[in-house]
Amino acid sequence: MNSETKKTVIAVAVAVVIIAVAYGGLLAYAGTSSPFYTVESGSMSHTNGDRSQIGIIDTGDMVIARDPSKMSITTYIDGHGSGYKKFGDYGDVIIYGRSNAAPVIHRAVLYVESNGDGTWNAPSLIGYTGTWSINGNPGTPADAAALSGVLGFEGFGFNNRSFTVDLNALTSGNGYITMGDANGDADQSTMISSNKLITADNVIAIAAHEIPWLGAVKLYATGNNTGAIPSNTLPLLIGSIALIFLSIFVIGFVYERVVKKK
Repeated sequence: MNSETKKTVIAVAVAVVIIAVAYGGLLAYAGTSSPFYTVESGSMSHTNGDRSQIGIIDTGDMVIARDPSKMSITTYIDGHGSGYKKFGDYGDVIIYGRSNAAPVIHRAVLYVESNGDGTWNAPSLIGYTGTWSINGNPGTPADAAALSGVLGFEGFGFNNRSFTVDLNALTSGNGYITMGDANGDADQSTMISSNKLITADNVIAIAAHEIPWLGAVKLYATGNNTGAIPSNTLPLLIGSIALIFLSIFVIGFVYERVVKKK
């Protein structure tokens, strides 16, 4: 084996080891063997789906998610009080499963607990400084322990929208009210999760990091919902890939020049 071949073999071996260690570290961090999720809809977009933004979950992005055992879920209402934000708004974004339907990646809005008598307890609302109501009347800390009827929010989220949830129509026990950032209604008020709270058993993972544009490769390959991919995604994806290859070339060139000088 000549010296050039030996260098190539060593370089490839080092690269393989680095990739294997990095991937193993990612799996340990995520706590799951499936940490990658492709975003196939624009329900979390903050620009009506026409422009992809770094730090926001858009169609064609890829998300690195963690197992629920690895971190606790902070709802929008809790995050509003603590200042905790993820992907451009308060609280965590969760990935939850549905029977006979694709998983959904939406924001956890509020956790409610059934009191067993047709009312609901939502302790997070006690300290919530945003505008909320119950049956059209301004909500108070005392109301939070025995909610019944229509729960409403105003000035909610990055786009200050208003929405309501009919608590009397809920058919499951303790769980999360959820909603896409770009949607006008909670999942529980639509066919997404009709009248069903998202229980702990429904939660598959918690979105932790965004890899912008990379999921678009899968959507283009499968032809799935390509019309919803923001117009700037493809040029940004191509530019990023080109930059990566250029960086590799430059590093290799510099390395070769340094080695030859020695």
